[in-house]
Amino acid sequence: MALWPVSQLKHGAHPPAVTRPEAPTTPLPSPLALSARHSRRDSGVRSDSLRGARSQALLSKLQSSGLVRFDDVSSKPCLDEQALLELCDAARAGLLEGSMTEAVAEKVTRFLRAAVKDESLGIATIELSTITNTRLDKLVADLQSPENFIGTNLPHFWRDYAAAERLQRLWRARFRERYFDVDQTRYSNLPEQGLLRYVDFDDTKRGHGHLWQAVACELLSGGQGNMQFEAGH
Repeated sequence: MALWPVSQLKHGAHPPAVTRPEAPTTPLPSPLALSARHSRRDSGVRSDSLRGARSQALLSKLQSSGLVRFDDVSSKPCLDEQALLELCDAARAGLLEGSMTEAVAEKVTRFLRAAVKDESLGIATIELSTITNTRLDKLVADLQSPENFIGTNLPHFWRDYAAAERLQRLWRARFRERYFDVDQTRYSNLPEQGLLRYVDFDDTKRGHGHLWQAVACELLSGGQGNMQFEAGH
């Protein structure tokens, strides 16, 4: 303790207090901070498992509609692209003709609801390849076309219109320019995977006949021949 001369002290005064340096201490984290830290650490694992559970739940809602199949490779349920393509063709034909069966309309409504919910939660259940192969982009576009709703018998056409509009907006935001290039992708795949795989180009017949020769073809019925779009396109 420091001693101060008596001459420096006034009557009734007290010597100034001496401040001693304190040893540095590390504050202990509070229980709330520890809980928050563990919560953030486990949030990634929980979010992944929750996302997977949500995806499985949404796919299960479509199983009764025949749009989901079991994939032997991944051992998980997935969308049946062939069944989805047939549904898109039937729905687009019904919109064009102004008469869609109730079964097809209900399937479309259920699918749109599940797809919009998936995309809104950030779950990529539907890939761009599925959209390309099943022509889902054409269906959501046709559902937003005003002339298709003239005299329509769709039970929930305004609800389907809103769902199609939102789904298209979400897909455009996720896939960006790739979504707008879907038709170009289809055109480039025509010779190998599309209808042009049954057609050969023979330039030796230039001026003497047709340059494109069908190597295998199937006659269309009267109803299919009168449609303004080809099934699957």
